[in-house]
Amino acid sequence: MSAPDTNIDRQTRRHWPAILGISAAILLGIVIGLFIASVMDVEDGPQMSEIELQNGVAVMSDG
Repeated sequence: MSAPDTNIDRQTRRHWPAILGISAAILLGIVIGLFIASVMDVEDGPQMSEIELQNGVAVMSDG
């Protein structure tokens, strides 16, 4: 079934605030994601000096 009265101009005028809000939420999510990625501490993993290479396999050292 289709809508009995389809007025594209009126639908566009009524839906632009919702579309604008969704776009703003997506943009805010991207900005927050980039901010979190930029302030994350990437030094939580083992440092290169803590990894020893034995027989071609990386092995964590105890020291």
